Amino acid sequence: MMIHGTGYLTGIIANAQPVIFVPEANKTTQFIKLCNQASIPIVYLHNVTGFMVGAKTEAQGLIKAGAQLVNAVSNSKVSTPPTDTHTHRTPSPPSQVDDADANE
Repeated sequence: MMIHGTGYLTGIIANAQPVIFVPEANKTTQFIKLCNQASIPIVYLHNVTGFMVGAKTEAQGLIKAGAQLVNAVSNSKVSTPPTDTHTHRTPSPPSQVDDADANE
């Protein structure tokens, strides 16, 4: 999913299931590569225990899909949104006068 958070395009990766299946691994890999090609920052909202195990998922190519996902994440470029030309600074608080200085 892509959002324009604070005015910048950002990729969001989240999960709906506690484990990663082959289709999710493939889709996430493709999305990460797309974000990297366009230098779009990615936010990960994952809470998974790992990849689904079993003969059926292994026959579907889980090891290859999982390796591609790990490779895409580990080779991602970290990009930050461009900074604004206007900085919004809050005024500094007035300095506090010590009681000892006030009595002088």
